[in-house]
Amino acid sequence: MAQLLRLPIKSAHVSLVGVGAEPVTTAKQKVVAIVKSRCSDYTATIECMVLPKPTAELPVVTVPGLWKIPEGIALADPTFFHSRRVDMILGAELFAELLQTGKIQLGENQPTLINSVFGWIVSGKVDPSPPVQANNAVVLTSIETLMERFFAIEDADTNNNLTIEETACENFYRETTTRHDDGKFVVRLPQKSDMINSLGESKSMATKRLLAIEKRLDKEPGTREAYTTFMKEYEELGHMSVVSKEGDGHSTAYYMPHHPVFKADSSTTKCRVVFDASAKSSSGISLNDTLMVAPTLQQEATTILIRFRTKPIALTADIAKMYRQIWVHPSDRHLQRILWRPSRDMPTQEYELNTVTYGTAAAPYLAIKSLQQTAVDHGAQFPQAAAKMSDFYVDDFISGETTVEAAKTLKREVIDMVAKAGFCLRKWASNNPNVLQGISEESLASPLLQDESEAALSTLGMIWEPNADTFRVKINISETGNTKRSILSQIARIFDPLGLLDPVKALAKQLMQKSDNHPTSYDRL
Repeated sequence: MAQLLRLPIKSAHVSLVGVGAEPVTTAKQKVVAIVKSRCSDYTATIECMVLPKPTAELPVVTVPGLWKIPEGIALADPTFFHSRRVDMILGAELFAELLQTGKIQLGENQPTLINSVFGWIVSGKVDPSPPVQANNAVVLTSIETLMERFFAIEDADTNNNLTIEETACENFYRETTTRHDDGKFVVRLPQKSDMINSLGESKSMATKRLLAIEKRLDKEPGTREAYTTFMKEYEELGHMSVVSKEGDGHSTAYYMPHHPVFKADSSTTKCRVVFDASAKSSSGISLNDTLMVAPTLQQEATTILIRFRTKPIALTADIAKMYRQIWVHPSDRHLQRILWRPSRDMPTQEYELNTVTYGTAAAPYLAIKSLQQTAVDHGAQFPQAAAKMSDFYVDDFISGETTVEAAKTLKREVIDMVAKAGFCLRKWASNNPNVLQGISEESLASPLLQDESEAALSTLGMIWEPNADTFRVKINISETGNTKRSILSQIARIFDPLGLLDPVKALAKQLMQKSDNHPTSYDRL
């Protein structure tokens, strides 16, 4: 019914309890609907939980309508005796105002007519021929069904019991977040109310850290060039701007130190600048200390990877500069200041970072929440893409479909949907090249290896070969010989969230146990 009426769907998590006080099901979506009567001028705006099937068909079987209904009676359901599906259940909060004065007894062992704002309701005991029996019961789920639910990936259970602070963070986002005319989100930093004015002076600390970074950059010309290029692009894109003289004297401004981080397996940005919002100000408090602890909004990477393997047509991509597509409200930008100069010969400039910043504690939450809100706002227009939002892990999209045509539709919908909020998907890859038709060459993923037959991509820490549709694990073998320390180091470094290499790791551990009596066992690795 919600889909038929095209009502905007919001996320929810409500356990519905039935007979015997046992949870019957969990509603994960809700809508707001306006209910109107066709028999009166009654209208009500209500919030409804969305379920695949609200209840069993009522009545359970069709009952012969042998009763004589008085003339002039407008029934709420003229075909009440037919067994049909129920589209909506109204809660007890409306029950009292739905009933009106009036009751008609149709006869002995016959139902009663009760007047309501929706018309006359047929209720009571019936004595049909042949007899019909309807029972309410608590169904005990079989062990087979329980095991099936346990291994179900699509509905992986998550802990939705939010703490007081997590709830406050959710409410803060909902109440303060807006969107620009171009669709991009504008967010506020979720500061704790009792710590808003607790930040001390931080400019001197940021100055010392800048001088230390400059000493390193003097010794590493390549790093300086990459660092300067990154910061220049940051400014040219409008993601940071010089602090004006009018805003220079903000008493609660916070200055973040920054440093370079290199990512060798990145096909786009090898060097990126990370901002340290955990650096303590003179009061001993950092910006991250003042931000609320946000709830976890997404599933674990292991769950997403397992689900990824269940689809024959695989599809991956990521969002370009995800954090920086979300604007921070101008009222909070003084909390995201930095000091920077391209060379020592130039004066130090003060900048404000205008977008969600990597290094602040709230950045992952603000980014993921905005992406999920995009699906809420535009899910009715892009239903297939909205249904796959759980396949996003921060900015990585790792999904799939059962057919090529379905995968093409998913690709098109997810591109168009996230674009509504200014997000751009790139680094597309698939185990079926036909799915990628229409994607520009610069938006395709660059393989880690140049050999086309073994082209591989980094996928949630794993190495995925799209052509063979297999995972690979990279292990660096020491050239100086295997020692107990080096083997232990190799075992610890293997990233294998799916447990694919457990037999190999078990063998390595067995060899370690035998190494004292058999020193040559190292060579078996």
